[in-house]
Amino acid sequence: MKKTVLLLTSVVSAFLLMSACSKSASQPASSVPGKTPVAVSTPVSSELAINIKDSSFVPNTATLKAGGTVTWTNSDGTKHQLISKDLFDSKGLESDDAFSFTFPRPGTYDYSCSIHPTMMGKIVVIE
Repeated sequence: MKKTVLLLTSVVSAFLLMSACSKSASQPASSVPGKTPVAVSTPVSSELAINIKDSSFVPNTATLKAGGTVTWTNSDGTKHQLISKDLFDSKGLESDDAFSFTFPRPGTYDYSCSIHPTMMGKIVVIE
């Protein structure tokens, strides 16, 4: 009988402990009861820097204000050439070279590396 009560007490204690842990884990540490969390967003810039590293664009997709400028810097040890259909052609960018382009109008602009066609990126230009 004592073993049954001890076992039952252990099971109930474990259940209560697990319930308490799961409630606190699902609630963000920064939330305050009764308060609605406020979303924080990063402001859209009129100047962007994109790094070419390990045969990829970092960041791969970026948002920019209309009239803003993007500067790509080649941090790779290999040559790259940025192209966007009927928009720009960086010519060859050796290691540490940079290329800038100003996007005058809103729209979505895809670009790639003509030397490494699997390297692709996107600039989203907003008002």
